[in-house]
Amino acid sequence: MKLTLCRALLCALLALAAGCGKSSESRETPADDPTGGSGELSLEQLVAQILAHAGQLETAAERFVARGEALRDKAGELRALERELADEATRASVTGAIDALAEEGEAWARAGEELAATGDKLTAVSKLSAMPTEAAPGSAERRAAASEAMQAAAVVIAQADQLELGSTQFIARGNKIRKQIGKLRVAERRLDDEATRASVKKAIDVLVAEMDAWEVSGKELRDSGRQLGEAAHLLLINGFGDLWAKWLTNTAPLVMEAVEFEVVAHNTQIRTVQPSKLGAMPTAQEMPERYQGMSIRVPTLSGQNAPDELNVSSFQVSRERGFFVHVEVESSTDQPEPVPLNRIHQWRLLVSDMSGAPVEKAEIDIVGHMPGHVHGLPTQPQVTEEVAPGVYRVDGMKFQMNGWWVMQFNIKHGGKEDSARFNLVL
Repeated sequence: MKLTLCRALLCALLALAAGCGKSSESRETPADDPTGGSGELSLEQLVAQILAHAGQLETAAERFVARGEALRDKAGELRALERELADEATRASVTGAIDALAEEGEAWARAGEELAATGDKLTAVSKLSAMPTEAAPGSAERRAAASEAMQAAAVVIAQADQLELGSTQFIARGNKIRKQIGKLRVAERRLDDEATRASVKKAIDVLVAEMDAWEVSGKELRDSGRQLGEAAHLLLINGFGDLWAKWLTNTAPLVMEAVEFEVVAHNTQIRTVQPSKLGAMPTAQEMPERYQGMSIRVPTLSGQNAPDELNVSSFQVSRERGFFVHVEVESSTDQPEPVPLNRIHQWRLLVSDMSGAPVEKAEIDIVGHMPGHVHGLPTQPQVTEEVAPGVYRVDGMKFQMNGWWVMQFNIKHGGKEDSARFNLVL
C-alpha cells in the first residue's frame, strides 16, 4: 500500500478519534465542530463518522487492487526477458525476481479484497441512523434500538480486530520481502549480462519500495484498528446506557476517595525489626486510629507509573468479545461512590452479551493486582449474589494503597470462558 493510500484511511480514523471522549480544554474548537466544543459525539454523529470511514476503506481497497495489477504487469515485462535467456543460471535469477513481483501483486490484491469486505461490514451501522431517538427512555422501542446499536458496535469491533490482525500480517510481509531482496542481491552480483543485471536491479528496487510500504502500512493499520475500536466502544456504552439505566449509578472511571496519604501501608500484622525499616515504624500513639494494625509507614505510589493513555473506562469488552461488562462501587444512594481506602466495600458488576441482554447465572472469579508493586489485593473478593439478571454483587473489595490497579473478572457461562479486565488509577 502506498503511504498516501493508507494515510487517507488513517486521517479519517484520526478525525473520528479526535472527536470522541476529549474535552474542549484539550483542543481548540473548529468553527464547524459538530459537537459545539463539548467533545462528545451523539449516536448519529458516531454513525456518520463510521460510515465515512467505511467509504475510505473501500476507496483504499480499490487502490490496493490497482497496485497489485501494476506489480503483475511488471512481472509480465520480466517474463518477456526471461524467455530470451539461454543461460540457466541467469534465467533462474530473473525467474526469482518475477516470482517475487507476482507474489506481491497477488498479496496486494488479496489485501484489497479483505479491506473492501471490512468496509462492507462496517456499513451495518447505517441502519442505526433511523433509530427512534425521541422514543421514551425505557420503552420497548428504545430498548430494541439500544440493543441494535450494541450489535452494530460489536460488528465494528470485530472489524477493528481484523485491522489490527492485518497490521501484524503486513509487517510480517515486509520482513519476508527483506529476505527475498537479500537473495536477489546475491543473484544480481553473479550476473554478467549488463541488461539482465539492470532488469533484476529494477525488480529489487521495486521490492524495496514494497517492503517499506508493507511495514509503514502495517503500523498505520494497527493504529487505525485501535481508533476504530474506541469509536465502537462509545457506541456500546451508548446502547448499554439505555438498556441498563436502572443499575447505572456511576459511568465515569473509578477514583479513590479524597484522603490524606500521610501513613499508608501494606496490611501486615508483623512488626519488622529490620534496621532499614525501623525509621518507618510508627509508635501506637503515632498511628491514626483508622490505620491501627498496620506496621510500616510507606509512601504511596513509590516507583509506580501508570502507562500513558491507559484505558480506565468502567465499561469493557471481554477478551474474547463475548461479554460487555461494567463495574462501579455499590452505592446506597443514587449518587456515585468513590473507592474507599483500606475499607472493605462492595462493587456492582453488570454483565451482558454483546447485544445488551443480561448474562444470568454466570460463574465469576475475581483477581486483582498492582502491576507497579507486583502484589495482589489484601482480600479475596467474591461474587456473593446475583441481585437481578446480569447484576452481581461483589463482596470483599479492599485497596490498601492508591496507584495503578488491574482487576480481572473471569467469566464462565454457557460453556464459554472469557475475561474482562479493568485498569484503575486510584
